[in-house]
Amino acid sequence: MIQELNGTELLISTIILSVGSLLFMILLLLTYFTRDKEENIRTKLYSYILVTTLILVLSEFIEVIVITFSGQEPWMTLSFKLHWGMGFVVFSAAYYYNIVFMDHIETNSIKDVINHSIHTKIMTIVHIIFTIIFLILPFDFSKVTKSSMTFFPGPAALWMYFYCAFVEVVVFIHLLRKNSKMTKRIRIALWLLMGLLIASFGIQILAPTIAILVIGAVLQTYFLYFTIENPDLIMIEELEKAKENIDKSNRAKTDFLSNMSFEIKKPMREIVQYSKALTTNQFDQKEVNANLKKIVTSGNNLLYTVNNILDISRIESGDEVLELKEYSIKSIVMELISIITPKLYDKPVKFKVEVDEKLPDKIYGDGVKLFQILMNIIMNSVEHTEVGMIRLQVSGNVLDNKIQLHIKISDTGEGMQKDEYDQLIDMLSKLDKKFYSDIGSTGLGLAVCKKYLDLMNGSMKIESEYKAGTSTYIDITQKIIDQNPVGNIYYASEEDKKHTYRDCSGHKILIVDDNKANLVATEMILSKYNFDVETLDNAKDCIYKIKSEAKYDMILMDHMMPEIDGIEAVHILRSLEGYELPPIVILTANVITGMKDAYIKEGFDDYLAKPINILELEKIINKYIK
Repeated sequence: MIQELNGTELLISTIILSVGSLLFMILLLLTYFTRDKEENIRTKLYSYILVTTLILVLSEFIEVIVITFSGQEPWMTLSFKLHWGMGFVVFSAAYYYNIVFMDHIETNSIKDVINHSIHTKIMTIVHIIFTIIFLILPFDFSKVTKSSMTFFPGPAALWMYFYCAFVEVVVFIHLLRKNSKMTKRIRIALWLLMGLLIASFGIQILAPTIAILVIGAVLQTYFLYFTIENPDLIMIEELEKAKENIDKSNRAKTDFLSNMSFEIKKPMREIVQYSKALTTNQFDQKEVNANLKKIVTSGNNLLYTVNNILDISRIESGDEVLELKEYSIKSIVMELISIITPKLYDKPVKFKVEVDEKLPDKIYGDGVKLFQILMNIIMNSVEHTEVGMIRLQVSGNVLDNKIQLHIKISDTGEGMQKDEYDQLIDMLSKLDKKFYSDIGSTGLGLAVCKKYLDLMNGSMKIESEYKAGTSTYIDITQKIIDQNPVGNIYYASEEDKKHTYRDCSGHKILIVDDNKANLVATEMILSKYNFDVETLDNAKDCIYKIKSEAKYDMILMDHMMPEIDGIEAVHILRSLEGYELPPIVILTANVITGMKDAYIKEGFDDYLAKPINILELEKIINKYIK
C-alpha cells in the first residue's frame, strides 16, 4: 500500500490535481467544440462524455472545498452525492459510446441506441437500478477530514466503484466479440483505452488518498480524442478509404476494359478474316454466301457485346429506369424466333418454343427489358450449344389482374463444372455491391439480366450440369391489360422459306447520313424493294430540299452529323409552316434502352437502329408506305 500523505500535503495535492484536471478538460472542450466535425450519434455521445467529465472534475473540486472550509455533514452529503453520482453518468455515456462504436449503429437518437438490442435494453435497466441503490447508500464521513482523506468513503463510493468495474467488464466482453471486425488502428486504440482504465483502478486501490479515477476519466477523454475523435484523423481515414476505393475502381475498370477488348476484338478479327477471304479470286458463290453469313454473325455478336456494355454503363450510373407500357408476349417470342433461328444455320441445333396458349397476350410492364433479358440468356445458349436443342418455355399463373410469368430457357450445351457454376452464382449474388471485372461476354449478359430483374422485382435461378446443359428460370409479375389468350404460336423457319421483298416502285426515299459507307449500304438494302433512293451527306441540304418542295415518301436521317445534327434538323423541319412533311425516321447506332421514345419526343416519327435489321425495316415500310 502506498504511504498516505499528511493533511497539508493531501490538501495541496488534491487541489492541484483537481485544478489541473479542470484546466485540461476546459482546454479539450474548447478544442473539440470549435472544430468542424461530422454530426452523428458517436460524436454526440463523445460530447456528452466531455461535458459530464468536466462536471465530474468540477464537482470534485467543490467537494474538496466543502471538506476544507465547511465540514458540515449536510453540505458534504450533497457535494459527495453530486460528485460520485457523476461517475454513474460518465460511465453510462462511455458504455453507450463503446456500443455505438463497436456495433456501427447509425442513428441520431439516444432512444434508438437504448433500443438497439436486448443487450442495450438490459444494460439501461441495470444503470437505473445501480443509480437508485447508490442514492440510498450512505457515505462514511469519519475518514474524510482536513487532515485525513480517502477516496473510498463508505458504501456509496464502493458501490460506484463496483458499478464502474462492472461496466468495464461488459465493454471488455463486447470488445472481445467485435475484435476481428474492427480496423487495426481502432482495435489497438480500444485495447489501450481498456488498459488505461484498468490501470486507473489498480492505482486508485494502492493510493486511496489521491483522486486517481478522476484523472483516469480525464485521460480517457484525451485518449479518445487523439486516437479516434480528432476530426483530422477522421478526415485522413476517409481520404485513405476514398483513395483505396478509387484504386479498386480503377483496377476494376482496367480489368473490365481489358476483358471487354478481347470480347470486341474476337468478332472484329473474324469480320476482317472473312472479308479478306472474299477479296481472293478463287472462290465460288457457295463460299461467298458462307463467308457473308459468318461476317453478319460476327457483326451481330459484336453489336450484342457493345449493347451489353452500354446497358451495364447505364445501370451502374443509376440512369436506368423502367419504361412501363402495354406489350405483347407473342410479339416478343416471335421477334426472338426471327433473330435466333438464323444464328443456328450452321449448327445442328433446334430452337424449340413452347408458350402456354392460355396466357393473356396483352400485359403491362417493361417489354423491352424483358426481351433483352430473354435475348441475353438465349444468346448464351447459342454461343455454348454445338448440338441438340435450345428450348424456350413460357407459362404463368393468373392472380386477379396480374400474371406471374414462369420462363425457362434450357439448352444441351457444355454446361458448367461445379467451380465455374459456383463462381458465376457468387458473381451474380454480389452484383448489388460491385460489378465483377473478371467476366466475359456471357457474364456481362447475365449481369444485365440480373440488374434488370432486380429493377423489375423479378428473380432468376440458374442450374447447370457439366456436359449436359444449362437451365435458367425467370419469374416476374406483370399486370394484365387484355385477358384474351395468346393462342397457338406458329412460325416458319427462315431456312424453309426465302425472303420476299415488297415492290415499292414509284416511292421515293431520302437518306441523310454523313458517313458514305452507311449511305451506300442503306441504298443497297432499299434497292431490293425497288425504291427510288436519293442520298445526302448533311442535314443542311435536306432542309434545303424540303424548302424547295422536293417530294419524298420517307426520310431516313442519321443523328450525329456535323454542323446540323439529326435532332436539330427535325426541329427545324417541324417548325416550317405550309410544308407537308413525309415520315421522318431516325437511323442511328444509338441503341441504348429508352432512346426510341426519346427520339420520338424530339419529333421523329419512328426509330430504326444500325445496322439495319430487315424485319424492323419492313415494319417501318409497311407502316408508312401504302
